[in-house]
Amino acid sequence: MSRARTGDAKVRRQIQQPVGQFALRPGLTAPGAISLAEAQTLVVADWMRQVAAGSIGIGVIKLYRGDLQRFVRYATTQHCHQVGAVTPVLILNWINAVASNGTTPTDTSIDRRRAALRAFFTTCICLGLHDLNPAYSVAGGVPTSRIVAPLLPDQIQQLKQNAVTRLGETKTPAALALLLCGATSREAAFVRVRDVDITAKMVWLHDGGERVRPRWVRISDPWALQSLTVRIRHLTTTATADSLPDSPVAYATKIPNSDPIRRQAAIAMTITNLMKTARIYQAGQNRVESIREFVAADLYAKHHSLPMVAAVLGMSSLDATAHLVGANWLAEHDIDRPAPDQPHQGQ
Repeated sequence: MSRARTGDAKVRRQIQQPVGQFALRPGLTAPGAISLAEAQTLVVADWMRQVAAGSIGIGVIKLYRGDLQRFVRYATTQHCHQVGAVTPVLILNWINAVASNGTTPTDTSIDRRRAALRAFFTTCICLGLHDLNPAYSVAGGVPTSRIVAPLLPDQIQQLKQNAVTRLGETKTPAALALLLCGATSREAAFVRVRDVDITAKMVWLHDGGERVRPRWVRISDPWALQSLTVRIRHLTTTATADSLPDSPVAYATKIPNSDPIRRQAAIAMTITNLMKTARIYQAGQNRVESIREFVAADLYAKHHSLPMVAAVLGMSSLDATAHLVGANWLAEHDIDRPAPDQPHQGQ
């Protein structure tokens, strides 16, 4: 009898993902300050725990474990001994390295090696060994024809963690929080304290230009709500009672009513620097807009409603919204029937 008929839960083919803020493992002096060999032992042990819990199959872990052993040996030959010393360039060189017999790795082998290291660093983050996943800076899969591609959920999680743990200020987490609510970088630059209703968990987005309409949106992400709360609490200590309501939440400037383009560029630079710090930025493949595409894709996956996505993102065109999430909304409503025969020319 099949698994579906018996009602048994299907084994999830995914490594456990980080949850919440990064917490450094006791005994470590800094993220990544642990040898690759020791981290390998701890990570493999945790993988086996996940296998025992039924959250991932042993076959996947065997492949990951074998590739991880080979990578640690390779890194040692390159004089890389600590987790924190691993760079995207080192990973790229290893996944494309030829075998001992001189054969070039297949596309399948390259993808498998990359997946193993992404899983390794993901578990390192969960165990408090390191707060970065450099394997996500190594592109993979079929190149996209789109100008930008949406970030992945674990990349968003990595941005959240680095916004707090690496930068040590409240402005960048607030900017990321606004983008996760559906704001454009320009809208994020114009959000004031008076626009954020922490109690109602809502924010008023405005001044996005002609293509984006003003709107209220819900702050549904708990991390975003917390980041905005902390930011506003910080602003109460730096602004006067009279100036606080009109203080920008994510844009710091001493120039009142500064140029919208300058404001937008400042937010874009803030988020781009965050993406680089988190080592997920890939020139030509993702950018600040990739966060907005993630929000759109996430909403569409949960609700399968283009009007809802358009409402949250302030878009007036369903065609543009469908393009953003990669959906063919007309296919759901078109009548599947051939057109009538057309008369010949001259008749």
